[in-house]
Amino acid sequence: MSEQARYQVRTPIALWMVNGAVTALCLIVVGLMFSEQNVPGVFVLLALALCSVAVAFWFGMSAYRVGGGRNLIRFYADRLEVPAVRERQPLVFARADLQLRVRDVVVKYRLALTSLATVKRGKLIELSGGGVTRKLSTLVLHDRADEPALIADLQRFMAGQPALGRAAHDAPAPRTEYDDRIDRELAQLE
Repeated sequence: MSEQARYQVRTPIALWMVNGAVTALCLIVVGLMFSEQNVPGVFVLLALALCSVAVAFWFGMSAYRVGGGRNLIRFYADRLEVPAVRERQPLVFARADLQLRVRDVVVKYRLALTSLATVKRGKLIELSGGGVTRKLSTLVLHDRADEPALIADLQRFMAGQPALGRAAHDAPAPRTEYDDRIDRELAQLE
């Protein structure tokens, strides 16, 4: 079957930078520990905390990771292919047994007990079927403007309709009789 639509995805650079900074701090602290004769207990605790944070951050952010760094979400008539977390090989979800859930990701910023701001940070797409589950954030899209088209194509896919791709979603609506009537009336006013 031929491909109906595709969307480019990549692991966000911010994810690499934050995890790299935490890992670098961990390595610096461990290096300082080995260069000292008597290692203060604070250094040991700090090294353990930083290493734990780096590992927890990396594995806890799997919805923002794309196998191979860059990959594609592909729509076919009978299946949906999404990138795996680690491998470049895609995860395949058959239309027949796919379960889909899309929800907004909302981040609440607080200072002590006071709420400072609430910010929407994309959508979380949860796919499951055939014993495979994958969570994928829309923040992995190479072009953030693809989000509405991707969500619409996912809904079309679940309804048994073909995916259209971004170009079809960006196309202007076809002209109607009402549009022609407005144009005629505006031309008479000039």
